[in-house]
Amino acid sequence: VEAARGLGAEDLGQAVIVRHGEIVDREDADGTDALIRRCGASGKGAGAVLVKIAKPGQERRADLPAIGRNTVIGARAAGVRGIAVEAGACLVLDRAAVAAAADEAGIFVVGISA
Repeated sequence: VEAARGLGAEDLGQAVIVRHGEIVDREDADGTDALIRRCGASGKGAGAVLVKIAKPGQERRADLPAIGRNTVIGARAAGVRGIAVEAGACLVLDRAAVAAAADEAGIFVVGISA
């Protein structure tokens, strides 16, 4: 969470990929999907967790971070074992589809306090 918050404070992104307590990659201007693909291609995603939170001071009425079914599918392909999003500050697009995709993929999706 601290790494994602620091990334957001620098206005560079909203997500990081963490494995065994270490940051393996950070979101950049290409976005979350590109982050997930990079980690999958490099093998860094295996057993890792995607952490996505709102940037400090981010406008929360119209510009929240988001995940959807495709985020879960990409995470699965990258070997990511779970997704943690900031509860109350992240849009989950089609929650039922996200839950179904996560169940099918065998990965967790949780809301966390950031």
